[in-house]
Amino acid sequence: MPCFFGPQRLNFEASHPVAQVECGDLTSALITAAGQLYTFGDNSQGQLGLGNGIFRTQLTVDRPTRVQDIFDQVTQVSCGHRHSLALTNQGRIFGFGSNRRHEMGLGEGPGATENNFFAPLELEHLNIHNIVKCSAGGFSAALTDLNQLIVWGTGQFGVFSTPQKVCMDGVLFHEIQISKQESSFAVAVDLKGAVYSWGPNFDGQLGQGDFNTRTLPTQVSRLKRKQIKTCALGDRFAIAIGKDVSLADL
Repeated sequence: MPCFFGPQRLNFEASHPVAQVECGDLTSALITAAGQLYTFGDNSQGQLGLGNGIFRTQLTVDRPTRVQDIFDQVTQVSCGHRHSLALTNQGRIFGFGSNRRHEMGLGEGPGATENNFFAPLELEHLNIHNIVKCSAGGFSAALTDLNQLIVWGTGQFGVFSTPQKVCMDGVLFHEIQISKQESSFAVAVDLKGAVYSWGPNFDGQLGQGDFNTRTLPTQVSRLKRKQIKTCALGDRFAIAIGKDVSLADL
């Protein structure tokens, strides 16, 4: 794939305008207004979800290409380190790409540790929840309609071969972001606008005022007088958008 040092218009055939774009470590994706998913970039581990046909042997796909094997409308896509997650209008999550670090959360049974999935795989073990948001990085996470945080894969927290609910007394989340490198850190925002971070912290990316790793979501105390709405993560830094709040509102 060539390098572009300035903005370039993507020329591809789509019958509807683009509604959402997403970038991962080496892959990109977009969703049209009709819920059609297109992916392009690195496909070395199947993270484009283009199936087991002619694209199985293509390490790189340089044009947005439609993912054919998801028949619902796709409402959100998250591209991670070497895998991707897609959420549909039916609340179903599909995963494709690497499963080397349990990114698909299939457990330890027969076939569960297959390394790469080139076609979208429905993560049926999540169907007991109504999923409203997903996030892919070096591991995977999702939020439910009850504002519960669910995590699976491999991270500083250890190995979750199946999805695990993160239980914190009185804390309900509305936002989750995972950085895109293999050794990911994560940031979550609760309904009150408090921020929690966990993972590696070599460059202070957790915002905790030190360089210590956190294995569990830990509130960022320096943002306690802020009400955060959303956040975005780079490789080793984070940015949050919010507002000041008075002590009476805390």
